[in-house]
Amino acid sequence: MPLIGYSYGAKDHKRVKDVTKLSFIILWIFSVLFLLLVQLLPDSFIRMFIDDADTVAVGEVFIRRWSWCAIGMCLVALYDAIFQAVGKWKTSLLVAVIRFLIVFPAFCFILDAAFGADGLMWVQPIADTIALILAAVLFIRFKKSLARHTEKEQAEPAETLPSHRIVAISREFGSGGRTIGKEVAAQLKIPCYDSELIEKIAAQSGFAKEYVEKYGEYAVSVYGERDEKPMQRIRDKDKKRKAYYEIYTGTEWGKADNYDLCLDSGVLGMDKCVQTIKELY
Repeated sequence: MPLIGYSYGAKDHKRVKDVTKLSFIILWIFSVLFLLLVQLLPDSFIRMFIDDADTVAVGEVFIRRWSWCAIGMCLVALYDAIFQAVGKWKTSLLVAVIRFLIVFPAFCFILDAAFGADGLMWVQPIADTIALILAAVLFIRFKKSLARHTEKEQAEPAETLPSHRIVAISREFGSGGRTIGKEVAAQLKIPCYDSELIEKIAAQSGFAKEYVEKYGEYAVSVYGERDEKPMQRIRDKDKKRKAYYEIYTGTEWGKADNYDLCLDSGVLGMDKCVQTIKELY
């Protein structure tokens, strides 16, 4: 979800397509293998939990029928994740409502009345298969609208970029980069986006603020005492920032070639760093 969400927000539609395709391949392989294993070795799965002969006999019949929900269940979960990641929570909610509140209860009554317990064993596979078909149709519509939008963007002449400049600061933990950024913005009288950016992402993407904070590299506003040792805390923080930076930029964190300017706030001091950035703006 984070990869699809951020890529979609950045209009990197190729990356969205690649991540989605890989996810589909993985889930197809997993669900088909799971289905085959259950069909071939149903008693082995049952005996993992109970070894009563009568229960195993009934369980084999049940699990063989129930396991046909594997493909639908896996792929519906993926469609749900995609819809949420691109901000289409209403589509995700629609599929869930139809699946759990309409199709599942309806077939429970119908198949129970017609076939009793034998019919109930097929309710989950049927509900998930219907939900899968619905989700697939809605996903195809989304892909077509995305393709039309991409073609329109490519057909339109490129607009002249505004003369505004953006200062993006990547920093090591404890370097004061956040403080420097806010001071630069204050002196240049330009907006500074830090923790405020989380709320903007949440508003535009449809994600909950807590979700963005969890999967985003949330800015540290207070360098206070913690249970862990200071040096270990610095290493852990920088390790997470490195991974986050490299996942979402495709470049190496801390490599001088990837930056227009590299400053050592420990040597220069924060005021000098602020002044240098301000002069080069």
